[in-house]
Amino acid sequence: MSLLILTYENVEGVKRAAREQVPVVKSSHLSEAIASALGFRTHAALRAKIAAEADLPPDVAECDPARFVVRLAALGYAATSAINLDEIVRSDAVPDRPYTEFRYGDLQANNAHFTWCQRHNRPMLTVAMARRYARLDWDCITISPDQEDFLFDDDEGRAFAKRMFKHFQARARGAPGKPYFNGSAFVGQVEKLLPETARQLAEDYFRMLYLPLREPHERKRKRAA
Repeated sequence: MSLLILTYENVEGVKRAAREQVPVVKSSHLSEAIASALGFRTHAALRAKIAAEADLPPDVAECDPARFVVRLAALGYAATSAINLDEIVRSDAVPDRPYTEFRYGDLQANNAHFTWCQRHNRPMLTVAMARRYARLDWDCITISPDQEDFLFDDDEGRAFAKRMFKHFQARARGAPGKPYFNGSAFVGQVEKLLPETARQLAEDYFRMLYLPLREPHERKRKRAA
């Protein structure tokens, strides 16, 4: 499953790209299937969620391709499992993504993502692709200084780093290339990951580092590790 930042623009981007692959599906039915993939009973419920939280940074949701296929089947469409919904969610069809992916050494792409993240108060995550393996980098320098205390608090900062390392262990266990983790909650990298593992881990880390930014400032220090 892939991670989608819940904005109208992102949902519409997914819909446009999916419709190119399944033009026979009615627009309204495609909207319902995408909403189901994101964990909502109806498209109206998804839109209501986005509208109700317009004053907050947008929430995130996992996109489940299986729910997408099941919902389309319930609406009378068969042979839709060939749609790669994860690929769409991680593509340029979606304007606001949890991380960016580029070839190793592409400083222009890296700098462009830095500017985007700083403008939108997001943790910066990048997946740099080499010939076989990928490198995942994260840096929270793009977060507003008055919201980064949860990363520097001795107890919570260490807890974050431990949770990140545990995610790395779970995702990369037994992987070739001997990937290794080096960093803190604020900044770091994981080298020699398989590309799909790097994408999954980037989404894991984005969720961890981004969701606290949606909380009222006074609640952050009270949040469980």
